[in-house]
Formats: sequence, structure tokens, C-alpha cells
Amino acid sequence: FVTVAGNPAKPHGINSEGVRRRGYSVDGIAAIKKAYRTLYRSGLSLDEARNRINELAIAHPEVVAFKEFISVSSRGLVR
Repeated sequence: FVTVAGNPAKPHGINSEGVRRRGYSVDGIAAIKKAYRTLYRSGLSLDEARNRINELAIAHPEVVAFKEFISVSSRGLVR
């Protein structure tokens, strides 16, 4: 869901066009954006951000894939 650019790579937002093409609803896209902001812009620790995203995924199934990716990533996250 996240677009990155630069060297070193930095997150620059979600791929809203891609998720729109895949049929995500406006509410679903908004939830993904909220998850992105929670992880990358809130200033929370990774564990705190994961907890909030887990809560968000309960109400918005569109966020589940985002949640699962950050939970099992073995290569780390660009933050």
C-alpha cells in the first residue's frame, strides 16, 4: 500500500490509485490512509503504532493486509 522514494528510501504516502483500481471503497481507502499516518507520521513507537493499527483493522477489514504485513515483515520497515 505504501509508496517510497529516495536514497535512502522514505515513505511518501499510500498508493491510493492502486487501491482504488482494486475496488477498495472510499471508506476503506480512508482507513488505509489512517493506518499509514499512524505508522509513519504519528511519532509513536513501532509497537504502539502496531497496537493502534490492530484496533483499526477490527473495524476496517481493508487494513488487515497492512496490519499483517507490518506484523510479519522479516526485512524490516522503512520508517
